[in-house]
Amino acid sequence: MEIEGFEASVGYGIGEFNSRLSYAKSDADNKTNNTPALDYNGRSMDVGDSIALNLSYYFPVVGVETGWNSQWVLTEDNVMPGTPDKDSYNVHSVYAQWVPPQADRLTLTLGVDNLFDEQYYSHASRTGVARGFELDDYEPGRNIKVRLPTSSESHLIGRAQCPAPRLCNQRSPISARRIEQVLLVLAR
Repeated sequence: MEIEGFEASVGYGIGEFNSRLSYAKSDADNKTNNTPALDYNGRSMDVGDSIALNLSYYFPVVGVETGWNSQWVLTEDNVMPGTPDKDSYNVHSVYAQWVPPQADRLTLTLGVDNLFDEQYYSHASRTGVARGFELDDYEPGRNIKVRLPTSSESHLIGRAQCPAPRLCNQRSPISARRIEQVLLVLAR
């Protein structure tokens, strides 16, 4: 099997606004017989080319960052002859994050994933029919999340544990330093 591809991104920020646009492409081929690489069910392993757009804005007066994340996955046509292409899909999510000035170890995040309740299955998910059973493994619909670090985790977030304290306290919805626990998940 041979996997070829690339990923490219460009970002732009001005003032409190930040953006990033990226494109990822990959193809997995079986070089022995010049066909797509197949999973256990005989479907192409390719996950599809994708485009992602991330936008965020920080409101310093209230200490809140808001953001919009979009992902468009293109139709995957690197499949075996006679099998259907993997359908394209797009998913959008929004979030708001607040770090109180009095408690920089606390981060409250509210997010809505799959904002438009898209019914889709990831190209990496199980799909098709095996032994007479339909395997389409759909991704979750719209869900609302509220996250807050627990008091037992707060000591792990502090400056003493961080090799670069200024970076660990930056506002970022994807910060590995901010260990979070899901307090509330409302799923459809």
